[in-house]
Formats: sequence, structure tokens, C-alpha cells
Amino acid sequence: MPAAAIVLGLQCGGSDAFTAISANPALGFAADLLVAAGGTVILGETPEIHGAESLLTRRAASPEIAAALGRRMRSMT
Repeated sequence: MPAAAIVLGLQCGGSDAFTAISANPALGFAADLLVAAGGTVILGETPEIHGAESLLTRRAASPEIAAALGRRMRSMT
């Protein structure tokens, strides 16, 4: 299967003291590799990205997706 056919869904199963220094960076690195190879990554837990909107909107697949993410985050505050 080509990487472009892969869609990886990420969902936090529960945070602990080590998530931010181990699992999150590892999954981020894997996500970057998959996207660079043409795949897709979806983060399914929107509240977890508060404060990181600018980082994610810069990486959106299109300006329209970046704008939609911005609207979604503003609607949650």
C-alpha cells in the first residue's frame, strides 16, 4: 500500500506525566514522516490543541482547512 493511501487517526487515551515527553513527540515525528510521504494524519481530540493553533494552521493542507481549524478553535473558547 502506498503511503498516500494511509490515514492515521490520533486520539489521546489519557495523559500521564510522561505523555508530553515521550509519546506525543514520537507520534508527532511519525506523523511528520507519514505526511512527508503523502499520507494523512488526523488528530481527533480538538481540546488537546488549545494553544498550538498557530503551529497546526501553518501545517494545514490548504488555506481553507487552516481557516476552518481557526474557526473551530475560536468557537470553543
